[in-house]
Amino acid sequence: MLTGGARLKIPERLESAIDNAVVRHLKTEFGDRGLLLSSADFAIAEMKTAALGRRLMTSVLQQCYPTADGLTVEFEFAGDIARIGAALAFGAVTSNLLASSLSDGSHRQTTAGFLCGTFNLAIGLVDGVCDAEPAIGERLLDHFRGADLIGAAEDRRGPGWLQAGLPLVLAADAGVAFTVSVTEAFFENLHGIYAHEADVRRIVGEQLADALEAETASMRRPLTELSVERMVECSRATSVLPFEIIEVLTIGARTPAAPSAGTLLGDAMWRIDDLVDLSDDARSGALNAVLLEAFGRRGRHDHYDLADLQALLASSGIASAAAEAADCLRNGLRLAGVVVRDDHHAFLQFVQRYAGLDPSS
Repeated sequence: MLTGGARLKIPERLESAIDNAVVRHLKTEFGDRGLLLSSADFAIAEMKTAALGRRLMTSVLQQCYPTADGLTVEFEFAGDIARIGAALAFGAVTSNLLASSLSDGSHRQTTAGFLCGTFNLAIGLVDGVCDAEPAIGERLLDHFRGADLIGAAEDRRGPGWLQAGLPLVLAADAGVAFTVSVTEAFFENLHGIYAHEADVRRIVGEQLADALEAETASMRRPLTELSVERMVECSRATSVLPFEIIEVLTIGARTPAAPSAGTLLGDAMWRIDDLVDLSDDARSGALNAVLLEAFGRRGRHDHYDLADLQALLASSGIASAAAEAADCLRNGLRLAGVVVRDDHHAFLQFVQRYAGLDPSS
């Protein structure tokens, strides 16, 4: 773990070898468990989720900017539109998957999907701010903490409540302003859907506070202030808690199962995320449980070097993490009551795309 501003320089050949090993092992483990889509199914699912993302983005923008006449929103990069749509669609698709086991089938399905899409976009935007500008990200997290997210979940706030008191340096940042608007929209939707279910809103508020704490801890520098166990815990929480929150938003209660379907799906994405980001995390010093579990602390400065990456590549660490990810994904789908079929190809398409598993190769 690099803590002094230095960045590990990884030779292109070594980075390619690591990336290829990750893809190879994930593809093998997913394939062995029947979790890989065919090229045709992947293309159909991708087309449907892209359309879903566009519809949800229109709804979110109308909610965030209700007074705009003939709404036109300009994004800095063309790819931003696709990423926003994908984040919205993934939240909605995950909610739809987790609703599979509900006895009434359509329980809040449409509204819960929009709520979960808005939530997933909000946390993705926060994560993006923290990754791009850590100093801005830390101030944004501090602002959220001061705004009392638990209280906001329990008691409905008026328009602009999260924007109020926003430091000028944050208010002047277009990305932060959009993030705050989407976050406000999420809380408004939460109160709209669960207006008479204070227990659900309280659970979500507590989960959000836990997620905020985990994100804050993961950004702390130097990371040597944390134990290895706490680092792994924070790494896992930032991936698993969002799925557990989507699960509560979808079913309207905390599931009694331990682990729940949402927890298992979150664990799968945690492992996949750390595998996909192995080189980037080693280079930048970000938390990565695969590296932490393989090597723990590397001396006083928590420094990984090229020998560590070469040793990981030669070990069974990548294969083991890939197998664990595939097991969690399969078991999460089963616990949710899902038999892999057309209705849930959308979720697998997102996972497969994120993991870099090209169905045509």
